[in-house]
Amino acid sequence: MTTSLRFHLLALALIAASLAARINLALLSDDSAWLIYGAKRLLAGDILVRDIFEINPPLIIYLHMGVALLAEGLGISHHTAFYTLVSALVLACYLLSHRRLEVEAASPAGNGLLKVFFAYLIAVQPGADFGQREHLLVLLATPFLLLSADKLDGGEAGGWRTMLFSLLAAAGFALKPHFLLALALLLAFAVLAGGRRGLAMGKDCLAILAFAAAYGALVAVFHPQYFSVVLPWALKYHAAGADFERIATVLALSPALLAGLALALIRWKAFDGFARMRERLLFAASMLFLLVFAAQGKGVPYQIVPAMSWGYLLFGLLAVRLFFAGHAAKAALAAMAAAPLIAMWPIGLLSAWPSLAAFWNTEPAAFLADNFSGKPALIMTTKWSATFPLALYAGVLWSSRYPSLWLLGPILEAGDDEDLAVVAGALAEDLGRHRPAAVLVDREGVGNEALLDILGRDPRFAAAWSAYGNVCRGERYLIFARQDGAPFPPCPDI
Repeated sequence: MTTSLRFHLLALALIAASLAARINLALLSDDSAWLIYGAKRLLAGDILVRDIFEINPPLIIYLHMGVALLAEGLGISHHTAFYTLVSALVLACYLLSHRRLEVEAASPAGNGLLKVFFAYLIAVQPGADFGQREHLLVLLATPFLLLSADKLDGGEAGGWRTMLFSLLAAAGFALKPHFLLALALLLAFAVLAGGRRGLAMGKDCLAILAFAAAYGALVAVFHPQYFSVVLPWALKYHAAGADFERIATVLALSPALLAGLALALIRWKAFDGFARMRERLLFAASMLFLLVFAAQGKGVPYQIVPAMSWGYLLFGLLAVRLFFAGHAAKAALAAMAAAPLIAMWPIGLLSAWPSLAAFWNTEPAAFLADNFSGKPALIMTTKWSATFPLALYAGVLWSSRYPSLWLLGPILEAGDDEDLAVVAGALAEDLGRHRPAAVLVDREGVGNEALLDILGRDPRFAAAWSAYGNVCRGERYLIFARQDGAPFPPCPDI
């Protein structure tokens, strides 16, 4: 067995081990769980926006239909189906990319270590952000970026690979509108840095942008309410404002800032590690998505995944290239930039260990799973993490178009009574349609006002809520049941 094959098998084993660990230990994120549940509802005949209010463009929820279909077809849990499908995408990304990561002057062992590092970056490093839209972008777009860089360096023209990789990248960049802006800037960089050859990548990028335009047209035709209802709300309540404290915290806690400074130092020293377009393109992609992270203004950790993944891949390439070119000190500098990530390997693996077990030890999860699995139920709270993935794992039939009532906070802050009436009226309609057997109401409310007092101002909600009575008073939740329903189980300590 050759050295190259040994490292190749080690990379594949790492991807397989990541899948096994996630299936047995990890917990789905709130976003992923909601998207899976929404995809299930769409497959059952519900309509986007009217029955499922998802603030992101529709492509992401349609992609999660694969999870719902696989789970139903094989009779496995949505948890297992999700991690299996995303891990299959990780494997595809590795197989389509690894040959373009080799450094010409490096030994088989050096290139092998680089490939194992790449497998780690796409399979393990995302941690709890595994399967988030930013992680999916990395998986779908990396083969395209590496192929484009190869073409810019005078490599193969591409042929069928260009078509396939462009299609995959189009799906990735279309997941969020601002990804396309980063792609357009990346195209401008390629044209400026690559000259005539940069125009070849320009054709591929334009094809991706054309795909995105066609996708937008399809959304306008089949989901017109996304543009007339969801998008205005997203811009008004989700995109507005910036949390600079969270942005600074994420940058400080992640090695991204240190990595960027080290990278700038290497570039400033004018070493020819940047002679190839592969390194330049990865540098541009990493820095552009670092700017995208800051521009979003939310400081959510998963939003920095593309910048970190492509930046660390660049550091790995530079470290190997510099070392085998006889520049050990500069190779050490590049390796030091990735050192914080390497140090987090055991922490990242061990942190997932208690997640799934700890979840099932929580009272709300056990209460809903034991008493309302397969039955309509609802948790009324402004905290998204309190509703999903709990509802999916507990197997309840979620009785609202909203994943949570997070919109109430910004709506009340804006003082928009019309939008508040829209939410209250939608909840009243959902209560009448789904008739949840149990409703858990968060006692915290919004500010100093209880949720039921806020929503009860609307006569439609008040009329729908009159069918419910308080049956339990916990420390965090008030539990209500339909007054014409079956006897309620013993009150839990929640």
